[in-house]
Amino acid sequence: MIADASALLIAIDGHAGSGKSSTAVALAKQLGYRHLNTGAMYRGLTAYFLDLDLQWQAPRARHLALERLTLDIVPQSLGFCFKWNGVVFDHQRLYASDVQAAVQAVSSYADVRAYMHPLQRALGKQKGLVAEGRDMGTEVFPEADIRIFFTADLAIRARRRHAELQLRMPRIRLADVQMELQRRDSQDEARKISPLRKAKGVRIIDTTQLTQAQQLAQLMQWVQDTKETLQPLGRTKEDVSKKNKK
Repeated sequence: MIADASALLIAIDGHAGSGKSSTAVALAKQLGYRHLNTGAMYRGLTAYFLDLDLQWQAPRARHLALERLTLDIVPQSLGFCFKWNGVVFDHQRLYASDVQAAVQAVSSYADVRAYMHPLQRALGKQKGLVAEGRDMGTEVFPEADIRIFFTADLAIRARRRHAELQLRMPRIRLADVQMELQRRDSQDEARKISPLRKAKGVRIIDTTQLTQAQQLAQLMQWVQDTKETLQPLGRTKEDVSKKNKK
């Protein structure tokens, strides 16, 4: 990664199937930033719990497992490699059916979020980061230079996710995918800890009718606009906020 004094911290949240992950990766590549996929962190922790045969629903067992866990985060050219007590979970393990079934519940616990949030915040200290998840702009990086919320019509999101899943599960039905997305939306938005929501002042992009190229173009425009606002006097977003409050 190239050191850049003008590098930004970009926080992206949004619904499943809205395009946020693929566009976040494309944005990071375009800018020469690192990409932080926090969903992969929660999937990794879920796989770690499952492989321990841990009764992760029990607070005491979960607490002890987190105490004994060393999570090494190794920077790579585009993103990060996560080592769970030395174990690296590949894509197949992270998206295995048992992880898929448990990850939403695991990620909803306050102690799990309390473990993850400081690690995630530390990765944003030097900026030059595109962080995506469910609570990046609301809980982890509320002072990010740019906060973006991805959304799209449920039917469109279902078709996109169905096309992805068919590569691994050819017989999966579109109706089942749409029902699962709707259930996940409801749970993400209703949970007490770090719910999915639009933060005040967030930039909203509706990708229903946008190609990925169009999504990336919009985000790059916001990046350019933000740099033009902050750079002339070498200011940060915090400097601008303080001046506007006077």
